[in-house]
Amino acid sequence: KGRPSDNPLIVHFADGMDGLKTVAADGQIPDVAMKLGKAFWPGPLSLCIKANPSAVCATCRAGLDTVAVRVPDHPVALSLLKALGAGKGIAAPSANSSGRPSPTTAAHVLQDLGTGDLIAGVVDGGMLGCDVGLESTVVDCTSQPPTILRPGKVSREDLEKVLGYEVAVHGDQSVKADVGPKAPGMKYRHYAPKAELEIVDKGVAELIRRGNEAVAQGESLGIMAPQDVLQQIEQGLAGDATVVLKRCGASQDDLESIGRELFGTLRDFDDVEGLTLILALGASEHGIGAALMNRLRKAASNGQDC
Repeated sequence: KGRPSDNPLIVHFADGMDGLKTVAADGQIPDVAMKLGKAFWPGPLSLCIKANPSAVCATCRAGLDTVAVRVPDHPVALSLLKALGAGKGIAAPSANSSGRPSPTTAAHVLQDLGTGDLIAGVVDGGMLGCDVGLESTVVDCTSQPPTILRPGKVSREDLEKVLGYEVAVHGDQSVKADVGPKAPGMKYRHYAPKAELEIVDKGVAELIRRGNEAVAQGESLGIMAPQDVLQQIEQGLAGDATVVLKRCGASQDDLESIGRELFGTLRDFDDVEGLTLILALGASEHGIGAALMNRLRKAASNGQDC
């Protein structure tokens, strides 16, 4: 997939506590990791702890002294992991070309990796699909207080409710070009469609204004927004404007549906020939909205310092 070698991998286990003990330095599970694992596993949470270098190779850790562990909440993934036997996990990234929108269906995997001899096959989760649509929350359990390295569905508020104290957030979830990231999604450009992506976070009226401006400037334009405002956007665009409108989510208030559809919508735009610009309506950053806006900003960033 062309993944940078300094980007660490997450290790997936069927039994989270067994997995943490297997990879933890001295076999000791940090209390915060045990508490969060019991609360949210199986589910979209990865816990970063000090690693036992004899249990997790340097390539997987990207040379760091830490490793992130997760237990997926999907019956097919869990069946695969259980088949490995106790104490064994899979260190693996998402099944897309590095930098591209993450895959949420088997078809997306085949779009990126299915030609030539890159992969031998795909384990298809079928109609169960991808319930969240965004990558897991990554929490650094080695810091005081614990720090969110990558936001996801398990929000800061969710974590604090379980722990009973405040959780930190790692700046803008980015690191400098000469520093190795502690978790996936922190350093390199991610989730990007082929066309340039621009976020409009000042409401529907501003999205319409920017859309008309872009068309007047000669852009071949696409707009992604929730279903409940698509008609309003269409009616507000200039009569002679040809714009590709695509749904992303059921409504502005339904942030979970926006998250589920985000990467699929970005990939759909790649099928539009000649498209030069995509405008995306911003969302509230409450709860899962923080993760949603993080992914949009990563997709809209230029270069690796994002």
